[in-house]
Amino acid sequence: MSQHHDIDRVLDIWLAEGPSQVPDRVFDDAIARVDRQAQPSAWRTRLRISDMNTPVRLLAGAVAIVAFVGVGIAVLRPSSNIGQVPGPTLSLAPSPSPTRLPTRGPIEPGRYFIEKGLQSASTISFTMPAGWIGDNGGVRKYPDDSEREIAWGPTIVDAVFADPCGSNETVPVGPTADDLIAALSELPGLGVADPVDITIGDRPGRSVELTVPPTVDVTACDPPIGLQVWLDRSGSYMVLDAEAPARVVMADLEDGRFMLGLSRRVTTPSDDVAEFEAILNSISFEP
Repeated sequence: MSQHHDIDRVLDIWLAEGPSQVPDRVFDDAIARVDRQAQPSAWRTRLRISDMNTPVRLLAGAVAIVAFVGVGIAVLRPSSNIGQVPGPTLSLAPSPSPTRLPTRGPIEPGRYFIEKGLQSASTISFTMPAGWIGDNGGVRKYPDDSEREIAWGPTIVDAVFADPCGSNETVPVGPTADDLIAALSELPGLGVADPVDITIGDRPGRSVELTVPPTVDVTACDPPIGLQVWLDRSGSYMVLDAEAPARVVMADLEDGRFMLGLSRRVTTPSDDVAEFEAILNSISFEP
């Protein structure tokens, strides 16, 4: 989610007072993102990279950090009321049959589907209200208003970072929802709420909220922009920021763990969170 005003301030301080070098892995992620991923998806940011000289790498690293945090920084972390919004009462009129979710641009009210692939473990259909925007396999709202921004999308995760505030070492994750919840609960410095039993489509599922605890100073992390939790199968980072609530919902299917993530600002209107709940309640798993 966009937090450019916060990130610009962090970068100004970080680049003015040090370091004289940005970590190589930040550059390596940033440049390839420019080369191979022109647009990030709605609720996370794709990054990759190639070599370049130090002055150019420093500038690219700064740009990459802004982009890195831009959509994905909240990609999972909640406030006290995220996710468990009382049953929404929105009336969403579905179309006769689902159509493919637009890759980008405004989404008209109706029934849509996201196909099984690198981002989703299953083909799903769901009903969308007006006002949302398709963005590279995900959905978002208010992309130019960081105080209201909200985004969601499916993801596939095989491993998590062993230290969200440190190196890129990863630990594998088992195939079930409980496996992922257990792996997240063991990560140092990451706040993981007690999982909640939910229903997704006709399947039993789990919902879990992730936070950056008040005791964690993300400016001391590497890079100093948040807690990096995972790099998913499509090449997208999930990074957590203290001001951006988020939620992950999961269901165990025959062909793998289905996952969907919600990110938002603490100032996102409750009506928009309720719209997401209505969308979530409308999900069906397709053959």
